[in-house]
Amino acid sequence: MLVTVNYSNKVRETRKALKVSQAQLAKMTGISQQDISDIENNKIKNINTDKIVKINFILGLNIADCLDTKNYNQAEIATAQKILEELFY
Repeated sequence: MLVTVNYSNKVRETRKALKVSQAQLAKMTGISQQDISDIENNKIKNINTDKIVKINFILGLNIADCLDTKNYNQAEIATAQKILEELFY
């Protein structure tokens, strides 16, 4: 899944608001701290869906936070959210 600047910012802002360090988020998700940093700094342009699901679960984000929503209508976003929830939750 392509990572948008919006998603990178949302991960960083939410993590900081929850007072969770990158190291803590890495430990909770099983994703390396370097990958967390790269995601937050928009250095990873294409990320494994499993990583997005893990980050979203821990931070309480949803699929709409991952997408550049101006390119998707609400029905498409809802469908994507449902598919991911069925696969990973």
